Amino acid sequence: MVIEVLEVALNLKSTSLKFAIASIFTKSWEEPQQLDSSYAMGWFATTENGRQVLQHNGILSTFYTDAVVLPNEKYGIALLYNISALSLIAFALPQIKTGLIQLLTDGTFPSGGFSINSWGISVAIVTVIGMAFAIRSLLHLSQWRRKTHTMPKWQLILGIG
Repeated sequence: MVIEVLEVALNLKSTSLKFAIASIFTKSWEEPQQLDSSYAMGWFATTENGRQVLQHNGILSTFYTDAVVLPNEKYGIALLYNISALSLIAFALPQIKTGLIQLLTDGTFPSGGFSINSWGISVAIVTVIGMAFAIRSLLHLSQWRRKTHTMPKWQLILGIG
């Protein structure tokens, strides 16, 4: 299965190249016949909007990658992001990938989902809340200073005052 998909995806015409790829896969790995899964040697074979999609990603602390092959449409996409954050991986990056697939295959822009505007508003709200807590702390600084003069030192050291 994996060899046939790679042949279609890479449009392999050379028999020697096909043989080389086949020999690599048959020597290193054989697909279990009883396994019913969409996992194929690090690649996930799925169907999105009626299209066969092969995809593989990689995540490190400083970057994120996504590789997508649409074998029937003869498209391949490599997305390289110079940033990696859980919130981006959960919300933004899958939408970018799905949007590019839809744009390439249908010629239309995707609608709905978590937009950049929603993301910006969420970050702005969290920033305003953080600033409000910082201003509140500055306003209560004089009260805290008076309170620490009457408090035992051991409570200050332990931070329970």
